[in-house]
Amino acid sequence: MKTALMFVCILSCAFLNAATLLSQDFTSTTFPPTGWTIEAPQPAAWMLSYNNYAGGTANEARLNYTPSGYGTYRLISPPIDTRKVHDMTLSFRHMLDHYDLQETVTLAVELAHDPTAFDWELWYIAPTTDIGPAQVTVPISFDLGMSETTYISFVFRGNNWNINSWFIDDIVLTYNNTLGSGTWAAGQYYPTGDVI
Repeated sequence: MKTALMFVCILSCAFLNAATLLSQDFTSTTFPPTGWTIEAPQPAAWMLSYNNYAGGTANEARLNYTPSGYGTYRLISPPIDTRKVHDMTLSFRHMLDHYDLQETVTLAVELAHDPTAFDWELWYIAPTTDIGPAQVTVPISFDLGMSETTYISFVFRGNNWNINSWFIDDIVLTYNNTLGSGTWAAGQYYPTGDVI
């Protein structure tokens, strides 16, 4: 009987759905969305686009070519509590409308526990042509979480004058397992709460 109960428990845990830590689709007309911040030499270059060039549904975030300036442009998420999560996955849609292909620009997604010091690069590309629309899915190692304040930053480096626009939409950060605590409900063969 114990073996059967253990088998049912393991099987139940294997089919648990992913839980969402962050979901942003920019449907609100408030930009940046509540809790999100912008760091850039020209902050007004980040704006809301009422289109769906990234492949989702309107609206979406847009880094425009103007006002222009050379540097690092960041769209930074609110703090996310990742202290008890494992197996995180970040997905987002984006589209780059490149302009001056002779000039180098880079796109990245970075993670930090301090919004002033982004330490970990999750995704990076140095495009030489237009991109997308495309969906990107990035697995995140559990050891990059483990913080009450985890931030995700969408990063453009270079002179934004050299692109027409970078569009971003449907940002989702999920996890599959936790290291939390839970209880066994009376008469049930699966746990309630966040347990492995």
